[in-house]
Amino acid sequence: HPLTSQFITGGGYLVLTSQTSGIKAGDVGSKMNFGFNAKYNNKGTNLQGRVNVIIRRTETDGRHLYQVKVNNLQSLGVQYWNTTTSSWGAAPGGTCTYNASSTCPIKATFTGQASLQDVTNPNVPPVSLDGNASLQLDMIDYGEPGSTGPGPDQFAITVWNKSGNLWF
Repeated sequence: HPLTSQFITGGGYLVLTSQTSGIKAGDVGSKMNFGFNAKYNNKGTNLQGRVNVIIRRTETDGRHLYQVKVNNLQSLGVQYWNTTTSSWGAAPGGTCTYNASSTCPIKATFTGQASLQDVTNPNVPPVSLDGNASLQLDMIDYGEPGSTGPGPDQFAITVWNKSGNLWF
């Protein structure tokens, strides 16, 4: 049963490396901006939240901005480190609490239904490329930014189209 007081949230940007791939892979060296939040409602029955991602990609007709948005979250899984067993679990163990730290990371994965739009030209409505894509976001949080330890935080976004092909 999910803990209704627990949530995940974050935002910022990543500079894309050669690990970026897919039909609309961002340009290597470009910034991919992101923001997200996810939590269960007070009864613990309904997952709520949003994801917003901006990808910069050079096409044959110039540079494009693509936006991935998720308003329909489907699943959220959170795992906590246990310092006693040196393993992940449904609850923190040993010296760990529900707050991430350099010695007690927290791992989260969530999935949702996504839309992919070309938002290059702010003077025209966004051009929809896919309204039924799937998104998975995986992360490991090592606590406050700049903390010492095994970090840095880890973050991955994957978007597939309805045929299972990789958008990003």
